[in-house]
Amino acid sequence: DPKGIELIIPDCCEGRQVTPLRIYFGGHEGVGEYIWYRTKIKLVGSALLNISNASDIVMCGTEQTYKPTLEDVGSFLALYWVPTRVDSTSPPVVVNVCVKELSLGIYSGEGEYFGGYEGESLLSWHRINGEGIVEPINGANSRTYTVTDSDYTCRLLFG
Repeated sequence: DPKGIELIIPDCCEGRQVTPLRIYFGGHEGVGEYIWYRTKIKLVGSALLNISNASDIVMCGTEQTYKPTLEDVGSFLALYWVPTRVDSTSPPVVVNVCVKELSLGIYSGEGEYFGGYEGESLLSWHRINGEGIVEPINGANSRTYTVTDSDYTCRLLFG
């Protein structure tokens, strides 16, 4: 699977194009996905993981390179990078799949996706009865599921 090992934004100056220094592993590197952000506060650690949900953040570019403007002076730049590959890839993988109860009778299926940019996923819910028989739940193909009377005495399975 493609993996970004290291990503460094070199010192920036207004009007000079910046190219991030990156170390890639996992086949022949493709174009990838790049999103540049401007912020007034320095983001570190876990704040960088949820950058698109952070407050006081402005998206300012979507190319690999970026040319800082006058608006960027006095701000910090952050770069979100999803590497891709151009040669044959291995299939995407989802790990740590689990079901969490959101409220009484409403559940959410979750997991961690690996394998480049995540496209439209196929989601399904199943019920497992007391004899261990797995039965697909027709129409249950979203991340959330609300239990019905048919689920009584069964276990739920999300995939």
